[in-house]
Amino acid sequence: MSKTRTQTLRAVRVVDDQLVEHPALLSLFPDEALRRSLAKAARTALLPGGHTLFADGDPGDNLYVVLSGRLQTFVVRRGKEVVETEIGVGELCGERAIVSGGARTASARAVRDTQLLELSREAFDHLLLDHPQALMQLARAMAQRLEQASKEHDPRGVVRTVALVPLHGVRLDSFRAWLVEALCVYGDLLVLDRSGLEQALGDGAADTTFSGEETIRLANWLADQESRHRFVMYLADAELTDWTRRCIRQSDRVVLVADPSDSPRIGPIEDYLLDPGDSVHRAGRELVLLGRTAAAPWLQPRDILKHHFVRGPADAARMARGLAGHSVGLVLSGGGARSLAHLGAIRALREAGMPIDAVGGTSGGAFVGGLLAMGWDDDAMQAAAREALLGSGRLLDLSLPVFGLIAGTKFRSVLMGLYGEQNIEDLPLPFFCASTNLTEGRLHIHRSGVLWRWVRASMSVPGLSPPLIERGVIHVDGSVLNNLPLDVMRDQGAGHVVGINVGSAEGPRADESISNVPPPWKAFKDKLRRKEAGPKVPGIVDVLLAATLIGGVRQSAGYAALADLLISPDVGEFGLLDFSSFDAIVEAGYRETVAAIEAAGGLPER
Repeated sequence: MSKTRTQTLRAVRVVDDQLVEHPALLSLFPDEALRRSLAKAARTALLPGGHTLFADGDPGDNLYVVLSGRLQTFVVRRGKEVVETEIGVGELCGERAIVSGGARTASARAVRDTQLLELSREAFDHLLLDHPQALMQLARAMAQRLEQASKEHDPRGVVRTVALVPLHGVRLDSFRAWLVEALCVYGDLLVLDRSGLEQALGDGAADTTFSGEETIRLANWLADQESRHRFVMYLADAELTDWTRRCIRQSDRVVLVADPSDSPRIGPIEDYLLDPGDSVHRAGRELVLLGRTAAAPWLQPRDILKHHFVRGPADAARMARGLAGHSVGLVLSGGGARSLAHLGAIRALREAGMPIDAVGGTSGGAFVGGLLAMGWDDDAMQAAAREALLGSGRLLDLSLPVFGLIAGTKFRSVLMGLYGEQNIEDLPLPFFCASTNLTEGRLHIHRSGVLWRWVRASMSVPGLSPPLIERGVIHVDGSVLNNLPLDVMRDQGAGHVVGINVGSAEGPRADESISNVPPPWKAFKDKLRRKEAGPKVPGIVDVLLAATLIGGVRQSAGYAALADLLISPDVGEFGLLDFSSFDAIVEAGYRETVAAIEAAGGLPER
């Protein structure tokens, strides 16, 4: 037993009968006789949040089952911690080392206060002699862990317990009611505040400290409640009390709730969360602003997973889908004029009843995604796109080819008119867009900053449009590296990922009679004379656009593995600059999406 572990594990008395019927063990070991032997051979223990269970290199001398709470395994690479997995209720920890007999290959710690069943190597060996089938069940659990890891689900794990923490004394009544109603859609929910706890366990129970027999009794009772309900919502006090600390330590997700009219200052509760000398706060944090405001002053001093603007039940329902693992993230590809098909596809998805909880995109997909993230309906988005692309005159304002064939001034003014000076982090719907960072040779994901600037960067076709330069870093069209960033949406925690790919393999084509490109002076002369230029040859703009998108075409074979629903409208008949076919492209996107939904048998989340 490692030194760290002996200092932090606290014995917890749980009677054998309770363990035998504990949901965590029922899911792992269906055989009752095996569970009874396990309950007698093992001990239960409490590991405080943030404390280490074992370290990389420790001997693999114990096997653990998580009865309540959550563990996190991690390794240190180049001086930085890299989280490998999160282990929740009813899952094993340390099984590889105890089976192989080797040392630990990663460290494990508690994300929050966690109750464990601990089985020593000696007890494990005796158990296998009496119940050899346990090895098969153990192997099955290990295989399921590997299968889940291969699916690249949200690394932050499934949320079962949530702490609502009011900042600066904000009232939670309406928000709490909206969130409770929305979470109940996904399972049984227990709401627990100070008075509810003391009604169950007696006066003063909420002020139990974190040492002594009373905290063990309280931990057992809370663990029992968590095993009985899909969700437990802890309502913290408005001040930093022992109950507020308990709520934070019991939760998989800490939700900080604030009134945007208040000061974004850090108060006593958050001082406790940020205390570098206290390691108990590993749970992810989300920020809720009860109204619209500039988000940056609230985000800058805080380390949070995501933030929400909540003004009514619909916003709370979106947040609940995220907590329950059922949020829907929509990702839109680039494709020149073919990106207009996204407008029809979005209309079809909405009509089918699919909520859209986050949106991301590249190039033309970023253009449409930005409109969607602003909260506009289908008619408003279509009208705005039509005016921007058809009603603003010629967008390709030719220039001396120093930075690009076009000056980009006209297109920049169009984007500024569409989006104004709105920042990405202030949008009603979470949004990201992708650009190619030429300076560092990588994909750059933009989740904050001025919306029109980063959409422009995402659409800056190399050689055609001038790049966007930010603090010396050069950004061009994101399609160069990733035309459909499904992986980005999945990594940020979307429960269901839907992709719309209009990056058709159909690029520009020359007439079959052409073997050599005609001299440019001849084509230019024929154009000046308004003379038929002869056999068709794609122009430089068509070639640059197609070359930018070709990387996405090569990646498209892997898109299906990253999306829960992938829709690829057949829009290859339209040219990459065929904006004059606006209505036909939009309608094709609608028609193809309706057909794809029917073929898939429905949507991931209605």
